[in-house]
Amino acid sequence: MSATDTIGPVAARVAAVRTASAEPRASHQPHERAGLPEIHSSLWAALAECAARARLSTLGLMLRVAGRTLAMSGRLLRGETPFKLRQKFLPLAALDRVLASRLDSAARRAAMEMVLRAAVSAETGRQFRSVMSAPRVGSIAAQYRKVHRGAGRHQRVRYEVDAPGCFQFAVTDCAFLRTLRELGIGELATAMCEADACFWTRAVEGRGIRFSKSRDTIARGGDCCRSTFAQES
Repeated sequence: MSATDTIGPVAARVAAVRTASAEPRASHQPHERAGLPEIHSSLWAALAECAARARLSTLGLMLRVAGRTLAMSGRLLRGETPFKLRQKFLPLAALDRVLASRLDSAARRAAMEMVLRAAVSAETGRQFRSVMSAPRVGSIAAQYRKVHRGAGRHQRVRYEVDAPGCFQFAVTDCAFLRTLRELGIGELATAMCEADACFWTRAVEGRGIRFSKSRDTIARGGDCCRSTFAQES
């Protein structure tokens, strides 16, 4: 999954607020009042908390991110990773730059990891929404294959076990990690690993499926990122 399938469009939508109508709208969603539809509530909450830590309004933070993203757009033309990945992750690098001027390094990293975890969880939930009502190993496996052919097509994946009741795959080359490193925020990749593990552990808990993810992911120096779904007997 790509965290910034969720993060990336946020900055663009916020930038549009500069010229959007200020006419009040009847809505119970704060992001809808600001003219920002389709932002997952958990991501919006993380962005709002991030803004509060930086002593900014959420809108003020995102306007700064939009401006910084534009200023950094030249980086899209440099690098060996796929252009679309650099395009999706650039707003995250821009957010890091904005926070660098307002928070110390430890606080900045904590805020960045919080936003990234929320974005990853929101995007994984969106990608697997169709199987979440009654998850089964087989349906999760089928959806992962679809994701790997689509949004995750830049990842190098090895399917290790694909049998009734058990599905295991390993990412052997993480294009997301390489892109984050090219943009100077590679240290945040471990937050993506943690968010993925947390999402699936909670999603299948008590539903007859056991999930595990290798601790030594590529971001932590391992040779692959291995995920396993097994039907409990």
